[in-house]
Amino acid sequence: MNAEHGLSLVDSVLSAGPIGLATFGLLIISSILSWGIIFLKWSQLRKVRRQNSHFEKLFWNAGSMDEVETGAQSLSDSPLAQIFQAGLLELKRLRKKAAGGQQMHDSIENVERALRKSFTVETQILEKRTHILATVGSTAPFIGLFGTVVGIINAFSNIAAQKSASLVTVAPGIAEALVATAAGLVAAIPSVIAYNFFNTTIHHITNDMSTFSNDYLNLIKRKYA
Repeated sequence: MNAEHGLSLVDSVLSAGPIGLATFGLLIISSILSWGIIFLKWSQLRKVRRQNSHFEKLFWNAGSMDEVETGAQSLSDSPLAQIFQAGLLELKRLRKKAAGGQQMHDSIENVERALRKSFTVETQILEKRTHILATVGSTAPFIGLFGTVVGIINAFSNIAAQKSASLVTVAPGIAEALVATAAGLVAAIPSVIAYNFFNTTIHHITNDMSTFSNDYLNLIKRKYA
C-alpha cells in the first residue's frame, strides 16, 4: 500500500508511540536472536551427527583402542568420541593401578562414573541455548498482544482527541495493533518449530550416547571383570 492510499508497514511502525516502538524493537531483537541461534544450532547438530556416524564406524571397525583414540582426537564435535575418551582416560588410570597389584574389576565403577559425567556434560552442550528459543516462542505472542492493546488504546485516544471516529482517525492505531500482532507471531513461530525440531534431534543423539556408553562399558567389563 503506498502513501496515497494509506499507511505502509514502515509508516505503521514509525507512527507508533514510545511504548509501541519499544515493543517492536524487542520483537525484532528477539527474532534476530532466535534466527541466529537456529542457524548456529542447526550447524552444530549437523556436524555432531556427521562426526558421531564417523566415530561409530571407527570404533566398531578399528583393530585396537589406540587406533580409536587417535581417530577420536580429530572428532572434537562428536559426543560419542568425547565419552569414549573420558572412559579411556579412566581406564588407563585403572591399568596403572592394576600394574601395581590392584584388582581391575574392583574399580570398573570408576569408568562407569566417568562415562556418566561425560554424558551429562555432552548433553548440556547439545542443549545449550535451546531454552532461548523456547522463551522467545512462548513470550513473543504475548509481547505482540501487548503491542496490539497499545495500538487499540492509541486508536481510541485519537478518537477522543479529534472527536471523530473516521477511518483516518483510527487507522494509525489499528495498523499499529495489527503489525504488533503479526510481529509477535513472526518471532514466535520459527522459534517454536526450531525448538521442537532441535529437541527431537537432541533426543535421538542422547539415545545414541546412552547406547554407546552401555556397549562400551560392557566391552570393558568383559575384558577386565
